[in-house]
Amino acid sequence: MRIIYFILISLFILSCSAPKEEQKSILVQIKTLEFTRDNNLKHWTSLYKDANQEDKVALLNSLAMIRNKQFLPFLDSILTTEAGENLRAKAIFAVGQTHSAEAERILLQKINSGLSPLLKNKIITALSHCGTEKSIPYLQKWISEPSLKGNAFKTAAILSRKKIDTYSIKKTVFADSIKGSAYFLYNAYSRRDLKRIVELLMDAKGLQQKFLLKCLIKDYRKRGKYFESAVANDSLFTETIKKILKKTTDWRNSYYAVQLAPAVNDSSMEDYLDSFIKSSNPHLREEAYKALSKMNNRRLPELFRNEKEWALKGLLLKELAKSQPGMTYGLVMENLDRGTTEYKTKLLESLSIINDRMSRQIIHQFLNVDNPRLVNAAFDILKKRRRISDDEFETLINSDAVSTTAMSIEWKTDRKKTIDSDLLLKLFTKFKSPESFDVQSEILKNFKLNKEKIEQKDKIKYLYDHAANRRIIEVINQWLGINNDTLSTFVLPKFLNPDSIMAAASKAIVQIKTVRGVIKVELLTEDAPLTVFNFLHLVKRGFYNGLFFHRVVADFVVQGGDPQGDGWGGSGYFIPSEDNELHFKRGSVGIATSGFDTGGCQFFICQSEQSHLDGNYTLFGEVITGMDVVDKILPDDKIIEITIIEK
Repeated sequence: MRIIYFILISLFILSCSAPKEEQKSILVQIKTLEFTRDNNLKHWTSLYKDANQEDKVALLNSLAMIRNKQFLPFLDSILTTEAGENLRAKAIFAVGQTHSAEAERILLQKINSGLSPLLKNKIITALSHCGTEKSIPYLQKWISEPSLKGNAFKTAAILSRKKIDTYSIKKTVFADSIKGSAYFLYNAYSRRDLKRIVELLMDAKGLQQKFLLKCLIKDYRKRGKYFESAVANDSLFTETIKKILKKTTDWRNSYYAVQLAPAVNDSSMEDYLDSFIKSSNPHLREEAYKALSKMNNRRLPELFRNEKEWALKGLLLKELAKSQPGMTYGLVMENLDRGTTEYKTKLLESLSIINDRMSRQIIHQFLNVDNPRLVNAAFDILKKRRRISDDEFETLINSDAVSTTAMSIEWKTDRKKTIDSDLLLKLFTKFKSPESFDVQSEILKNFKLNKEKIEQKDKIKYLYDHAANRRIIEVINQWLGINNDTLSTFVLPKFLNPDSIMAAASKAIVQIKTVRGVIKVELLTEDAPLTVFNFLHLVKRGFYNGLFFHRVVADFVVQGGDPQGDGWGGSGYFIPSEDNELHFKRGSVGIATSGFDTGGCQFFICQSEQSHLDGNYTLFGEVITGMDVVDKILPDDKIIEITIIEK
């Protein structure tokens, strides 16, 4: 009897586990098609037909990550025939991710077919990726509907960033209220709105206050003294800025208010700035220094001596060069061999402001140093002044640094100057790894100028590395007429196979130990399994240990993980993008790319909400502790190590 009971139990367990094994098998098939960027519609429709509800969701997510316009008829049929709201929502996202005019047509056609508010909001969000001026009348209408207003404003803001005319919506904003619209106002701002913006700012709080301040800063940067004249006798402007500087607890709002301080006609403003100079937040100190410089403050040399952060010391020298070039030159010469790379780039910028013969000579000398960031900084300064000699250009274009070579070719191409074909082919052979995409792209652009491009076509085809990324193949196909069917569109490293990735898809927490403190990040394995798997692979190798945060933009992102340290380095391979529906907010961690499907090792952490990144970058983690550390990071701060603390 016990034997029969055991057999029955065993059969029950097997019957329960069988569907799970089948489910896993279909999921791996879906991910295999996604990771290899399979564009055969028959493969996808066959899987969709056999999949259960959960796998259909996964399949539509995968189609969204591929961004292929060929799938639009299939996605349109799902929107038309599927009754399930969840599947239709996923299909809407996938349609928008194709970034095409056909996608916009499909979405606008579906919006009036009795959809729920949830699906309407999904369509509005999807239009932020594929919308054009044709979407504006619809957005204007939806702004009047409370359940759609927030997303309509956000999409209008993103379209405005793309230089699409949204003036008709802006009139609605001022007639309505600032709730949910400040982000749009910032992106669509013009100086005709100055008076109204100041009035709205008086009672604004939080994000509304932040984006209204950014509206005024945008105007200030464009008009300078004219802006100062416009607000000189505006007591409302003066009192509002003083109120924000005195009472705001969010450092990011103070950060923007400080930038407007020089425009405030009040003798007590320097006292407010002094309080920010003592702040532990380096970004607030940075803006306070800039504001004091605009106000012709004579304490800059003293502040330079007292400042401990190299990046901020460099900033102070740059500001000092504007008013006291003689003193600045002496300080630069005393500090030329000291500090971080970021500090030295600021020294070069200081010399550029001084712009005398001796300063230019020193900048030229930096073209020969071993640090690509410094070479590129010097090159950028000198090319603007057209002071690059033929010998210097030859040295730069033959550099081993991807960034320097790419910038050199780009400089010639922008000036409509062709480069010798043999040299271009030599460089095309030399820079074949995926992270050399920028060099390859610039070479092809110059070939477009070159009359010999037709004769060289076969050579380029022969030299081309089959493992290079899809964007380069598209460039070749477009410019040189090579049939991309003969080339592989994407080849993953062997360790990034779907079976391993899906088997390892469990929660993971990593600890990023920096010179500022510790940041803990939860990795989102379900939403970006390949990206997480690759990140953990690099962490286990110790890849990130000792690297730096090379890019920091206050209230935007801190970015690190580049082995070259100049923003152009990579892991030696590209991984497919997994641009998902997650929202980039404060603490979100994403993969930095130079275009679709060009991710690798560089990552960034958001210091604030960044809606325009949604669906355009792979979000694969969230900071769970240590945002105070993220807020204090400066360029060239070291990543001591990254370790896995939970999995």
